[in-house]
This record gives sequence, C-alpha cells and structure tokens, in this order.
Amino acid sequence: MSEGGPLYQYIEFCRNAETLWHKLQSGHWDWLGVHPRGQFVLGRPRQRRTVSGVSMKLQRGGVQEGHHGVRWQEWNGVTNMDPNSEWLSDEEEAVRRFEELVNYYKGPERCPVLVRLWRVENREIVDERFIAQTPPPNYQ
Repeated sequence: MSEGGPLYQYIEFCRNAETLWHKLQSGHWDWLGVHPRGQFVLGRPRQRRTVSGVSMKLQRGGVQEGHHGVRWQEWNGVTNMDPNSEWLSDEEEAVRRFEELVNYYKGPERCPVLVRLWRVENREIVDERFIAQTPPPNYQ
C-alpha cells in the first residue's frame, strides 16, 4: 500500500484481448497480470501516470498511403496514440507483412505484449488481430 491508501481502488477481470485493449485505451485501467483461471486482471489506480510514446510511419517510394498496408499499436500505457503504419506496393506484400508482424508479436521473446494489428486495403480494414501474452509475475 502507498501512503495515501491502496494503489488500485478497483480490480476487474476480463477474458479476451479485445476487451483488455479497449479498457486500457480508456486510460482508466492498468494491466496487472493474468489470473490462474486465464482472466486478464486490471486495476484502476487512484492517480494516473503519464508515459510518452512515438508512432512511426513507413512508406516506400511509389506507394500510396491507405491502399495496401499494415497498422499496429503496442500497449505501452499511452492512450489514443496513433498506430504505427507501413504502406506497401500491393496486397500480396501487405498480407505477407501482416503475417510477419503477427508471428513476431506471438513470439516468446516479445512477452509480455498487448498489441492490436490491422491489415488495410483501399482504406478499409480487412483483417484485425489482438495479441495478448501473459506478463511475468508482478509485471506492471
């Protein structure tokens, strides 16, 4: 406990990565861990901490933003940060890059991670994934 009382005024549980993502993006919750039954554990702190973040946009010559690409956003404590974007020359390249990113974020060396990925074709989201790996004990 901190001097002013418990750090987390409320504790809540959810079962899927998409719900976890949206709760964290609200700016009101921290991801505390995973319950032995597989539920994600969230805590609502008394005070908000601020963390800065940077997004990136990768665009190769001769490609148009929004036509064939991938976007992704890792949870790092910053709400409503612009996603990273990478625009490619054709749909096949975008599919390949999307699957590369999915495999990268599912890899054990990326643990813990919470990430949202989108594949974009002609300014429309055609595929979306939420990846949530279990954080180690006492991760905050």
